[in-house]
Amino acid sequence: MAADEDHMREGILRRVKGLFEEGYRAEAVEAAMVIVTNPQGVSYTINILERTCSCPFFVKHRGKYICKHLFGYVSLLVQQQAYDKLTITPCKQYFAVWDEYGELIVVTVYKIGAESVRKRLSVLALC
Repeated sequence: MAADEDHMREGILRRVKGLFEEGYRAEAVEAAMVIVTNPQGVSYTINILERTCSCPFFVKHRGKYICKHLFGYVSLLVQQQAYDKLTITPCKQYFAVWDEYGELIVVTVYKIGAESVRKRLSVLALC
């Protein structure tokens, strides 16, 4: 039984690490409420004070496991904030990534490359 629980917790931790990169978004709507939205547009409400989430996983395992949304909302908010501070602008046939102070970070050939840099730098905000 302990091995199953360890396996479950490891899986949750793995999924938490990928929330931002997979396209999840979080929004603090009140002092103790956060809405986490998955890439398909499905939203779940997190009550920070009660440590609850409205997702099916949390409802099913309530009390035994916490879900990836509840476990990862803080890192998701930090990564989003870092991501929103970086901008991409086209420069002739290249794309430039700038920080919040107007400093040039990198120039890429493709926009998808600039977006990839922007996401990777946002993930580093947790370090």
